[in-house]
Amino acid sequence: MSSPFALLSQRRFWPLFWTQFSVAFNDNVFKTGLVLMVTYGDRLFGEPITLFDMGAQELNPVSNLLLILPFVLFSAIAGQVSDKYSKTKVIRWVKAAEIGVMALAAIGFVIAGLGQPTTGAMLLFALIFFMGLQSAFFGPSKYSILPQLLPRQADLVAGNAWVEMGTYFSILGGIALATLLMELPHGPMWFAGAVIVTAILGWAVTRFLPDVPAENPELRVAKEPFTSSWQAARILFRDGDVARSVFGISWFWALGGAILVLFATYAYRVLYAEPIAYAILMGLFAVGIGAGSLVTERLSFGKMEIGLVPIGSFGLTLGLAGLALIGHPFAPPASGELYTLLELLSMPAWWLICGTVLVLSASGGFFMVPLYTLVQSRADPQERSRVIGANNIVNSFFILLVQGGLFGLAMLSVSEPITFGILAAINAVIAIYIYTQVPEFTLRFVAWVLSNLIHRLKVEGPENLPSEGAALLVCNHVSFVDFLIIMGACKRPLRFVMDREMSEIPVLSLLFHQAKIIPITSYKKNPQLVEQAMDRVSEALREGWMVMIFPEGGLTWDGEMMEFRSGVERILERDPVPVVPMALNGLWGSFFSRAGGPAMRKPFRRGIYNRIWLTVRPPIPPEGLTASALRDIVRGIWMERPQDP
Repeated sequence: MSSPFALLSQRRFWPLFWTQFSVAFNDNVFKTGLVLMVTYGDRLFGEPITLFDMGAQELNPVSNLLLILPFVLFSAIAGQVSDKYSKTKVIRWVKAAEIGVMALAAIGFVIAGLGQPTTGAMLLFALIFFMGLQSAFFGPSKYSILPQLLPRQADLVAGNAWVEMGTYFSILGGIALATLLMELPHGPMWFAGAVIVTAILGWAVTRFLPDVPAENPELRVAKEPFTSSWQAARILFRDGDVARSVFGISWFWALGGAILVLFATYAYRVLYAEPIAYAILMGLFAVGIGAGSLVTERLSFGKMEIGLVPIGSFGLTLGLAGLALIGHPFAPPASGELYTLLELLSMPAWWLICGTVLVLSASGGFFMVPLYTLVQSRADPQERSRVIGANNIVNSFFILLVQGGLFGLAMLSVSEPITFGILAAINAVIAIYIYTQVPEFTLRFVAWVLSNLIHRLKVEGPENLPSEGAALLVCNHVSFVDFLIIMGACKRPLRFVMDREMSEIPVLSLLFHQAKIIPITSYKKNPQLVEQAMDRVSEALREGWMVMIFPEGGLTWDGEMMEFRSGVERILERDPVPVVPMALNGLWGSFFSRAGGPAMRKPFRRGIYNRIWLTVRPPIPPEGLTASALRDIVRGIWMERPQDP
């Protein structure tokens, strides 16, 4: 496995990484400066900042609403522009526009620094919309250019991990710089130079971006936002897996936005802390996201591993519930001043809060990286930017909904800890619904646990699995979890043909049903079921699926391979597709095998974390291939490890 830092030294990736870093960094210098001005206005300017009779608790959610409105209106058009033109050019245009927006922002900060904080804040709030507009056009290009720059899935997973990590570390840097500048004499004045310089440097980096061709130059860009949004939605819902992943991404962005908004008032109203506490909470959130993203890349083992998504959603619920249960850990300072950082460091509850935030944010990395990789991998290249644009629209609706809920809770004076608890409950309900309705996430999670925690799976020849198109995969049958082990090793989803009696085993039958297996039996027992199975296999192959079969027709009783049945010949006569021979070694004698008697009766037969192998050979043509010849091929692969049957 290559170093996770390798991409950062390569021209095909580092300019994009630092470009997106500069965008998020500058956005957060701007937003954090505005949030601190509004939240700590009485301390910074001697008077609180109110706009339209709204204070910090109401203005912070309103600022997020202004930020995402352009995503709702223009993301679909942005996706069309990114599909029609070179994404490199679009990114450069966006970064040039950022210089203009930040020049106006500098004027707003100068006005505030000259003693007119309310007037300056009013201008800055107006500019939030245009900052969001710039980001709405940057997002589709940023995510859809990645597959063009990084066509290998292993690189794409790593690239997404670095982008997510870079985004949140740039948030950390932006927050840290903004907090530092606000503490300086005439703090708002420093922001004027910071936002302009960062915008210019970010534009300069785009000059090093590799030029990529337009993927759909004949596309006509719609000028009306609602029509283009409807067209983008139709493209998105064409693929159910992509659409469900987009909903998952959108929920996380809404949830993350809510958490970041709550941190500002949580630090001030619940922890009674100076602005440095808010900066540290935001920084920990960024560090956790970055660490979780890189760990996800390592645990994905070079492929898109959506089995890690349930781990992420569980951690999100756990972290939010933890902040709710911690509640109000500190009494108001007796001195009437806010707690300093040194005072916080002496309190055990502060360390508990920091640890909880890290669990919460690291879980976000587990959640986001696989979902973004899935969307990029499975979307049609000619429509990829529009899918990302549609993703941004859905993101925006989720964020609007959640920010509106935050605003309503703020008007009802609901405290931040209780709000964290409400978000934890909602996240748990959404997770339960998704994982009961969408089998692939649940199955991939079980497959990942089996392959990496219960066993140590080593796949030899994974490059021999076709990246696209129909194929028939054949393998020896050793245990009741063979299909899950093979599923965990494959980057693409599979359809399995399985003995009907095995598919009806209690508990396991739930997994088999979710996997949409194709049940089959012997022709003597039920000829009608056999014909139905053959029809379903043919249908799957003609739709471009990889279909997995165990030609022995049943589980081995003695560890030896049985004869292959003739059904494999019927499949290939009807649909002559390439055949990928595979062999499993190391599962005989496990809890899930029949070694020593019925399976799943004697736990820990061989301890835990045993090494198992899946060996994959190159596809072979189907012409003239018989069941007997195919058995000889698979047996030959299997016998390469006779000591590990």
